[in-house]
Amino acid sequence: AGFKAGIDGASRGLESFINRNKTTGQVVGNVVNAIKAINPVVTVGVVAIGALGAAVSKTVNLALDLGEQLQQLSDRTGISVRSLSELGFAAEQSNANLQDISAGVRVLNRNIGAAARGNKTAVAAFKDLGVSIRDTNGNLKAAEQILGEVADGIKATGSASLQAAKAQRVLGFAGVRLVPLLKGGSEGLAELRKRAEELGGSVSGKFA
Repeated sequence: AGFKAGIDGASRGLESFINRNKTTGQVVGNVVNAIKAINPVVTVGVVAIGALGAAVSKTVNLALDLGEQLQQLSDRTGISVRSLSELGFAAEQSNANLQDISAGVRVLNRNIGAAARGNKTAVAAFKDLGVSIRDTNGNLKAAEQILGEVADGIKATGSASLQAAKAQRVLGFAGVRLVPLLKGGSEGLAELRKRAEELGGSVSGKFA
């Protein structure tokens, strides 16, 4: 009875742990430590993992899925897995999610490319936010840097309706959902990302 109670407690604890870390691929690396923290009596090894069964299997599968999702998104956007995991965590604190980040960054990259080719609509959209897509040497800035500058532009915009309109012009429809995340500017993003790291919402290890 005591062992079963310990397993049940570990399972409930793992579910809670997953929920707190749902944007990260780091869950795999944290599973063993999480089990130890939840119930130090449980022997961590093949036998214990077999006893935990479905809870551990679900945790590992979730971690693998998230890791693959983050890696694929990183490959498409050029933004590191670590940064994406932190942005996803930050988005969740603002009633958005990683899918919104993914959609927004895809549109952002398209607009960066369009502006670089001289597309007047894209150029105007960035200019309206006070964003330059090139550095002082004339090289294109990274999407992650431009996203921070977009956030500064959103912060400097007065009304919520204008913020939404400007965000949509550079980030697509996802930009509207991302306004609560962006309106704190690049400093606000940095704070949220720092918070993500402190709470275990930042990827490290094999996925980074």
